[in-house]
Amino acid sequence: VNNLKPNENNMDINQFDNVAKETQPLFNWTSANKVNEKAIISFLGDSVLDCDSYTKSKKNTVDYVLELISGGKKKKNLVNDQSIDGYTVHNVLANCDKANAKSEYIVISAGGNDLLQNALPLLAKDLEVNDLLGLLNRELDKNIKAYRTVIGNLRKQGRKFLLIGLYDGNIAYDFNTYQGIDNACETVISMWNDRLFRLASEFDYVDVLETRNIFDETCYYNDIEPNDRGAKRLAKQIHQWLVNNDAFRVRDNV
Repeated sequence: VNNLKPNENNMDINQFDNVAKETQPLFNWTSANKVNEKAIISFLGDSVLDCDSYTKSKKNTVDYVLELISGGKKKKNLVNDQSIDGYTVHNVLANCDKANAKSEYIVISAGGNDLLQNALPLLAKDLEVNDLLGLLNRELDKNIKAYRTVIGNLRKQGRKFLLIGLYDGNIAYDFNTYQGIDNACETVISMWNDRLFRLASEFDYVDVLETRNIFDETCYYNDIEPNDRGAKRLAKQIHQWLVNNDAFRVRDNV
């Protein structure tokens, strides 16, 4: 996710709103990665997956998933990595065609950048609690509707989805930035994750990965981006989900 955060000490809310608008990713971003038409697993989303800019190894979460898969060099054929640092839910929606037709498993990480750009800046505004909650709910509902559309666009018989929930991050890394809104940030993250779980409960082919019990303060490059330890921990959970859903069974004509 983009390292864009409200900071009342460095800029007022109007300035932050302008920065958010200027840095908001365009919906026509396309991945530099060529679509792997042979893959059975597609990865879509943000820097929770595409975190090689924040790891000493220069590997991302998908690379660490691959390391856990047996099969030598051929195992790369199993994966279609279309994750991009900075992606929002709407970016994923605009690039659903990057998930190849043969993919039986779709792993998505999205929502963090949407909150950073559009929800968290609301916390710095001088609003009544009821008005603030109303604005937050409206913003989160808008994004979860886009997420629902992503699943609808990618749905096909037998295909399974893993949605990666948001984690709390390491606020202590940059405490001044979050001073006065740290508890509120955690509340907004919980509001988003609650929507993800409710969305998944409507479908028997959608699961949510709870990440708040996976990461600790040693898992971040900064306040939010995964480092190698964080990427490895996440990869282990994704790999386990794939194993549990029989992703590596022997297939005919593959």
